[in-house]
Parts: sequence; C-alpha cells; structure tokens
Amino acid sequence: MSSAENNLIYLAASGDLRLSANRVCWAAQEAAEREVIAAVESFGLRVQRAHAYDPEAGHGFLDSQRRGLDVFATIPADAPVIVVEAVWQYSHHVLPGLYRHRGPILTVANWSGQWPGLVGLLNLNGSLTKAGVNYSTLWSEDFKDGYFLERLGHWLAGGQVRHDDGHVKPLGDFAVPAKAAEVGGAVAAELGRRPAILGVFDEGCMGMYNAIIPDELLHAGLCLSIRPMRKANRQQKKRKGRYTTGRYHGSRSARPTRLPQGLPRPRLLAPRAFMLGDVLKAGSRTSRYGRVDFQVATPSATTSFELSQCISGYFLRIMVDAR
Repeated sequence: MSSAENNLIYLAASGDLRLSANRVCWAAQEAAEREVIAAVESFGLRVQRAHAYDPEAGHGFLDSQRRGLDVFATIPADAPVIVVEAVWQYSHHVLPGLYRHRGPILTVANWSGQWPGLVGLLNLNGSLTKAGVNYSTLWSEDFKDGYFLERLGHWLAGGQVRHDDGHVKPLGDFAVPAKAAEVGGAVAAELGRRPAILGVFDEGCMGMYNAIIPDELLHAGLCLSIRPMRKANRQQKKRKGRYTTGRYHGSRSARPTRLPQGLPRPRLLAPRAFMLGDVLKAGSRTSRYGRVDFQVATPSATTSFELSQCISGYFLRIMVDAR
C-alpha cells in the first residue's frame, strides 16, 4: 500500500464523550495501540497517530465530533487510516471524517472480556456500513495471531479484508413456525389498515448512526414516527422526583401512548445526577390495548438513553402482545 507520505499509516481512536470514562479507559487503549503499531511496523511501514495525547485531559481519544472533524482535516485525503478501538466509543466522533475520507480504512478492535473494544467497533462498523463507506475490519486478542497478521498484511498491500460469512443464511431458507407466521401476518395487516405511531427517543444516542431508521423506511413499514422536542438548555421541571418535558413534534395525535395495565413500572438503570436531553412527559391515554401510563418517578435524574431503553422494551412488549 502506498501513501502520499512514504507508506505512512495514520491511526485514529474514537473515545467516549465523558471525560471520566476516557481517563479510566486510556491505559487499555494505549496498550492495544502499541500492539497494533508493532504489527504494522513488522511489515516495514510507519504509523503516525493523527491526534496527540492530551496531558490536560489525561487521554488521547477523539472525544467530540468537532475534534474528529478537525483531526481528519489534517489527514491526507488518500492516506490509509486505521481506527483502533479497545473500549466503547461514540461513533460520531469519527464517522463524518471517515465518510469524507478517500483513502483505505481499516477498523481494528481488541478481543477482551474486560474492555468492550469489539462492541465499539461493531457500532462503528454498523454506522460505516449504513453510510455506504467502504472499509475493512479486524480484531484480535493479542494482535500476534496468524489470522490477524495475514489479513493485516493483505490490507496493507492494498487488499480488502474478507471474513467467512457462511454461517449467515437468508431468512427465506428457513420455515417460519406457523403460529409466528399467523401472528406476524395479522399484525402486518392491522398496521396496513391503521399505521402505528412510534415514539423515537434519542435514536442517535452515543453517536449510534446505525440505530437511526430513516422516516421514509418507517413509513413504508406501516409505522409513523415522532420525536420529542429537544433544547439543550431547557430547564428541567421536577416535582417530588417526577420529571417532565414540554411539547412534542408532530400532530396532536403524537401524544404519549399509554402502556397496557399489568405491565410493571419502568425500573430505571443506574440513576445519574445529570440528564442528556429531555425525558418523557408523564401522562396517560386510552387505546385499544387498554390504559397506558407513562410516568417517571425516581429521586434522581436519569439519562434519556436509559429512559429510552425502558420505553423501547415496552414498545416491543406491546407489539408482541398485540394479537
């Protein structure tokens, strides 16, 4: 592989948006980068980190979208780039830069039971795939095994890394159980007659571009979407531990939908002392599935991401139970 700067490979690392997480995870990231750099140099190539360690912050991650854009603006457009991820990361820190980059891209992660680099890699890969970006990907436990080195050498020589996907089979090759087919067909027919309105809560949380479903696809899939209004500086209202938000985008029909009676109240995960955006408005509404109440009652604020996980589970439960 030839680069505009004498076989120079650029290395980037997307991190968390939270300073505390980046500081805790930096040692693991640094160790992984050392091994990856050593592997690349064993093929006679040079590696240059595209962004330096920040002694004041205490880590060397790209920790914002703005920082990522600024860094990628300094990388030659046709130069090969390796994104190394040893821990969880926010994909939007590097996705815009990778989207515009013309040179070869390789994403690399560790394989660790302690540090979730592979999880961060899969999120980034999903975002790159959705965005139509051409890239290769590799992972390894110690970056010294033959599988990793053979494919790394192939990529460095200008090739595309391929993995065996023979275990993946088209859904059409399987016989769907009769009951599942019956229920699925009935739900689809009902949605065709009366499209559902789904609340979309912070779908781009943590830079997960791969989790954002375009509205036109939702509409084609017989569902309409709404999104809560968000104002970064809106003063959150709280009364006796209950948090509310203001209006909703969309028509009057886009009010909060109530949960069927009998479902357990939301059990929020790990309460935080801060909030990311708005949380759902407490309220109720009658539907053909029964009385549904949305209410958040906790003495501490919770992130909108955590709240969305609770609510998403209820939406899935409603769809499964709606027969």
